[in-house]
Amino acid sequence: MNWILPIGRPLAGLVYCIFPMVTSFRWMGVFRLLAVLNIGFIAYLLWVWMRHWKVPGYPAFLIAIMVISLPAFQVFSSYISTIPHGLGVTFALLALLSANAGIEAKQYKKIGFFAGAIFFQIAALSFNQASALFYCSALAVGLLMTDSSKFLKVWPKKLLCFAAVLAGAMVIYYVVFRYSADIFSFRNVGKYDGRNFVKDYAQRWTWFIERPMVETSSLWFITPQFNMQQWSLRAVIYLMVLGAGMASHKIAAIIKYLAVMALFPVAYGISLISSDPSTEYRTYAALGSVFIFAFFVGLYSLEIDRYKEFWRRSLLVTLSMVALMAAVVANSTVTRYFVLCDSTEFRYTKSEIRAYLASGKELKVVHIIHVGATIAAAVQRNEIGEPTNRHTPNVEPFVRAVLSELGYEKPVRITSVGSLEGPWIEMVFNKNNVQPSQVVLPPNTEGSLVINLSRVNFL
Repeated sequence: MNWILPIGRPLAGLVYCIFPMVTSFRWMGVFRLLAVLNIGFIAYLLWVWMRHWKVPGYPAFLIAIMVISLPAFQVFSSYISTIPHGLGVTFALLALLSANAGIEAKQYKKIGFFAGAIFFQIAALSFNQASALFYCSALAVGLLMTDSSKFLKVWPKKLLCFAAVLAGAMVIYYVVFRYSADIFSFRNVGKYDGRNFVKDYAQRWTWFIERPMVETSSLWFITPQFNMQQWSLRAVIYLMVLGAGMASHKIAAIIKYLAVMALFPVAYGISLISSDPSTEYRTYAALGSVFIFAFFVGLYSLEIDRYKEFWRRSLLVTLSMVALMAAVVANSTVTRYFVLCDSTEFRYTKSEIRAYLASGKELKVVHIIHVGATIAAAVQRNEIGEPTNRHTPNVEPFVRAVLSELGYEKPVRITSVGSLEGPWIEMVFNKNNVQPSQVVLPPNTEGSLVINLSRVNFL
C-alpha cells in the first residue's frame, strides 16, 4: 500500500493485499480463473450496452467477444497483477450503464442513478485510471447506432450528462487523492505518481500517434502481419467517409463520426496527460476497444436502404468469422506467452530443488539467475513474453511457491542475479520500509543451490 497509494489506486492496493495467498501454482490458477470470470462479466455488460442501442443479440455477442480478445484483456486474464486493471473496466461499464439509466429515468429516480454512476466511476479510477476511461470508449456504440436524422436531437444532452458524471467523479477522486497525499505525506513515485503531469504536449501527441495508436490498430495481434496497422486505420476512416456519404442527414452524420474519432485520444486521455506513460498493453483496453466499435459497430450502423437484409446477413457471417479468429489468436497468445512460459519456468525450478533435496542435503539458500534477454516474445514487453523472475520482487514469492508445493518448510534465503558474475542480492523486505534493503549473499554459502534460468528454452 505504501507504493500503490501515491499512484492513486487504493482499491488496487486492497486487491494486492490478498496476493500473499498465492503460495502455489494452483493458487495462481484460481486467481486467473477469477480474472477470466471478470472478463466474462465485462463481455456481458458490453452485450447489455449494445442491446440497449438496438444491436441484435448475436452480433452484439460477437462484437463483445472481439473486444475481450484484445491484447489488453489477454493480459488481464493471464498476468494476475493486472486483475485491478480488469476490475477498472468492469466498474467503468457499470458507471456508464448507471449514467445512461439516469438520463432515461423519471425525474425522481435520476439522482440515485447519477450518484451510483459517480460512485462506480470513482471505484474504476481507484482500481486503475487508464481502464476507467472504458466509460468513454463504449460511448462509440451509442453514437454510431443513432440514426443521423435523430443524432442532433438526442446526443447533445446525453453527451453533456455523460461528461458531467465523468467530470464529477474525476474531481471528487482527484481532490480526495491530493488531500490524502498532503495529509499522509505520500512519497513521489516518479512517472506513476498522480501528481506529475506531461510538460511537452506536442511531443506527447506525436508519441500517441506513432506508438499507442499504431499498436492498438493491430487489434488482436502482438506481432502484426500484412501491415495491419495501416489497413485498420484506413478501414475506419473509409468506413466513416462511406457512412457520411450514405446518411440521410450528412451534416449530422459528419458530426457523429467526428465525435467517434474524438474518442481515440479521450479514451487514452489519462495516459496522455501523465508524466511518462509506457506503451503497455494493459493500458490499451479503452483505446483498443474504440477501434472495434468504430469499425464493426460502424459497419452494422450504416444507413443502407436497398438490399438491407442481404447486407445484414453477409455482415453476420463476417462477424462470426472475425470473432472466431480473434478468439483463436487470443488463446494462442495466452498459451504461448503466458501459460507455457510460466509453467516451464516453474517446473524447471521445481525439478532443480527436488533434485537437490533428494540428495539429502539441507537447503538453506536458493540463488536464482534470472533471464536477461528476451525469452518469449519477438519484442519484449512489460507483460507479454516477460519472465516472472525478470522483476526481482517476484523472485522470492516465486521460489516460496515452489517450496510450498514440495512441502519444504525449513527457512530458506533467496537471492536474484542477472549473471554468474553477481552480485548475489537478497531482497529483505521490512514492514516499516517502503524500499527493500539489499543484502549481498555469496553463492558458496553452505546449503546453497544455484538455479540458472537463463539456460531454459522458453520459446
